[in-house]
Amino acid sequence: MNADGFRLYLQEQHSSRAGHSFSPKVASDCVSRCRRVETVTGEDLDDLVKRNTPEAVADVIDGCRDPTVGPRVLSDLKAAARRYHEYRHQSAN
Repeated sequence: MNADGFRLYLQEQHSSRAGHSFSPKVASDCVSRCRRVETVTGEDLDDLVKRNTPEAVADVIDGCRDPTVGPRVLSDLKAAARRYHEYRHQSAN
């Protein structure tokens, strides 16, 4: 995962629902969640988003059987992975 590039994207280019870019704290939290996705899936997030749609990535995350990942955390992980998917596909264009 390109953590530094993703963090920069979130702080400077990505718009939240309110139309603002993310604060450094929120961007850092999102990067941490993406690292957690890599841990629970056992896959590099770049590889995962390269070969899957956002929905398929969410399905992979849903399929994790990590007992420390509750429903709320699962939702946060899927949202972070979706943002990373947007970042990777936007930076590819």
